[in-house]
Amino acid sequence: LPYLASISAGESNGFLGPFLAKRIETAQRLLANESVSIGDVAFDTGFNSASHFATAFRKAVGVSPSAFRQQLSRHHP
Repeated sequence: LPYLASISAGESNGFLGPFLAKRIETAQRLLANESVSIGDVAFDTGFNSASHFATAFRKAVGVSPSAFRQQLSRHHP
């Protein structure tokens, strides 16, 4: 998807950084499918709760998962 947000350099450092970045990238792809709930995206990408997922996603991407999904739907009606 051309609208995938980049992961900040700070998120890719450290032992878990690359793993977290891959999970966020996967989440971005899954969020393009509006029939999949944000909670399901969270669990499908290995987060224990939708709240933890939303916090990590917002920190990495700069917007909440729901805002990211809205941006995608505006660009791909």
